[in-house]
Amino acid sequence: WINWAALGEFYQLDEIIFVLLVFSIGLMWFGRRRYIELQYTLKRNLEIKTKLEMQNADNAKLLLQNRALIKHITQVREAERNHLASELHDVFGQYLAAIDVNASVAILNFKLSSRPSRTVQAFCVTLPVHSYAV
Repeated sequence: WINWAALGEFYQLDEIIFVLLVFSIGLMWFGRRRYIELQYTLKRNLEIKTKLEMQNADNAKLLLQNRALIKHITQVREAERNHLASELHDVFGQYLAAIDVNASVAILNFKLSSRPSRTVQAFCVTLPVHSYAV
């Protein structure tokens, strides 16, 4: 026969219950601690995600505003160029027309005059060359 009571005393099986109880309590404590840490980490990650989404929305708004400003600046520059071109055309067009009329009168006077001055001669000789260059 096997004396189970003596065998249990030899291995002290009556004390293993307390060891298993302490071990179980320790595992529960470590598990609870890990669970709390995971909850805190999850909460922090969700806060970070929310904050990043808000920042992305703000960045998208700023990008749209930036594009609108660039478009407006381009339109203003184009309008300014057109205005400047119109002003230059109006101002220099009158001067060039006046120069053309004066040059035509000088050439006509040169052809009609019997003794033109040297300046008028030089002007009339070089005028056709310069008028094509412009």
